[in-house]
This record gives sequence, structure tokens and C-alpha cells, in this order.
Amino acid sequence: MRAWLALRAADFDFQEQIVDIRLPQRFEGLARIGRISPSASIPLLIVHDVAIFDSLAIMEFANDLVSGELLPANALARAQARSIVAWQHAGLSGICRRISFESSFYPNKRRLTSNEISGCNRLFGHLDQVLSTNDGHSFSGTPQLPILH
Repeated sequence: MRAWLALRAADFDFQEQIVDIRLPQRFEGLARIGRISPSASIPLLIVHDVAIFDSLAIMEFANDLVSGELLPANALARAQARSIVAWQHAGLSGICRRISFESSFYPNKRRLTSNEISGCNRLFGHLDQVLSTNDGHSFSGTPQLPILH
């Protein structure tokens, strides 16, 4: 979703192709992607026959398209923003793998563990602090994640 949002924010014209990665067709869908992407994963952006196959790389590409306008102009604030995105990408992405998107269609959803909720709240709390000190808009109150039932 974040790669899609960055491309839209950069006003980059692209065509979406939906790949169903829900079970049981997940492996067939990822095999199809593997024929055009070295990582055999999504998101995947093909530009002039070049595969950009990571959401952070796609976001950086979108930022470059608009001369860096998607990130703060100040180098320190920009590094801070990249740190937060990398933290979410590397640290909290594990939560996404454990509660996959398709689980939103399951009647019995797995609850987030207290450690997962704590990790998310740490990220959101830090993001709130950064936004409020960098002329951004702070979240109101302490952000909390809903517990999935």
C-alpha cells in the first residue's frame, strides 16, 4: 500500500495488475511474479523493462521522480523519516507476515500479542513525537492499535 501511495503522490502513471496471493493460489501467483522479478515478491514496479521489487525502493523511486518532494527538505529530518520507514519495514513487517492481509477475511482472527501491540505503539509514539517536533501534525492522544478478534 505504501508504494502505491508514494507513486500516486508523485503523480506517476502506472497500471495495476492484481495478483491473488491468498491461499491456495498464493504459490501460483508468486511463481508468476518470479518470472519477472528476482525476489518473486510484491510489490513490483516495472519501468522500461526494469524491475523495482521492494516497497522502499519503489518509494525512493517515486520520491526521485518529484525531485525529493515526498520527503522533508532538511537532511536531518529526511534521515529521521527514512529511519522510521526502515524501522517499520524491517521490524514491524514481521507482524504483517504473521497476520497476513488475507486473514481479514477469516472469521476467527489471530490476536496481536502484547509484544506486537507494544512494538506498534512504540513506533506510533515515536512517530507522534517526530511529527510534533518537525512542523507536522501530531496524532491526538496516544495512538493505540485495535486488538483483532
